[in-house]
Amino acid sequence: MCSQYEIRPPQQDIIKRFGLTHLTGELLGTPANSIVRPTDSALIIGADQIADLLPWGLKVDWQKSPVINARAETALEKPTFRPLLDRPRDCPGERLL
Repeated sequence: MCSQYEIRPPQQDIIKRFGLTHLTGELLGTPANSIVRPTDSALIIGADQIADLLPWGLKVDWQKSPVINARAETALEKPTFRPLLDRPRDCPGERLL
């Protein structure tokens, strides 16, 4: 499983692709060609087309480090991931590393 991904397109391409109308100053500082690793702030686009910077990984009570992977085959069966699947989000990554 991958633990890093790369964002390569310039922000203007991301804005156009996802139909974003507003980015805050903090979001405008996110560089293209950047590698995103667990716990880094990542550009996340919600179903409402609102972009935000959020820490990558799911914080859980029983583990010190964040959970970063879920198996597609069993995500609906796991109580950790099931509620999250009702709220689709996009992460504009270019490639997994």
